[in-house]
Amino acid sequence: MKTKKIVIKSTSGFCPVDYAYSDKLTIMPNSIAYEYKPYLEDDNSLNAYKKWSYKTTNSIFSWAFEKIAVAVDEILSRDQEAIPKAEFNSMRWRYEDYDTNAYYLHIINSVKIRYYPGTRTLYISGKIILLLADTRVLNLDDVYGIDIERFISDVNNVLNRLFTRVEIDIRDFTLSRIDYCFNVKTPMAGVPCLHGEGI
Repeated sequence: MKTKKIVIKSTSGFCPVDYAYSDKLTIMPNSIAYEYKPYLEDDNSLNAYKKWSYKTTNSIFSWAFEKIAVAVDEILSRDQEAIPKAEFNSMRWRYEDYDTNAYYLHIINSVKIRYYPGTRTLYISGKIILLLADTRVLNLDDVYGIDIERFISDVNNVLNRLFTRVEIDIRDFTLSRIDYCFNVKTPMAGVPCLHGEGI
């Protein structure tokens, strides 16, 4: 398979209708084009229709496209195994159906585990240590120190108890967000926990 055109589509998601939109980016070996369509058709200066394109004969552009196309081909050719429907019994999983975004949902201590059959993708969102303990104050190093392998093993055990014939290993997951928390010693009594986010 050889990719000749890459099309990336997206939508605004949940927001006021005045700001809702869909857009599309199309990349080819010698061109790039973008189209932005507001959900409402009226001429709203805050959320106006946009469209542009750019064509080139620059060899660097076509070289960059080829590099991206190779990566896309590799991703599309991966044999991503589906989790059988029988694994999602209604005692553990709730089925959510929002138009084309249907998924199975299981929640452990506010950690959301979603499986999307359409894309064969399992998402875990939340503070992962909450899979193991219902706590708002403990950090990973408070429990596991530097023993990351034991932490991974314990998380995998929790996730694998949700299925009967499927084996999950979080080492195979792609990380999309990191929340970090660190303790800072202060002259005052107690050790406050400062929270931050990183991407």
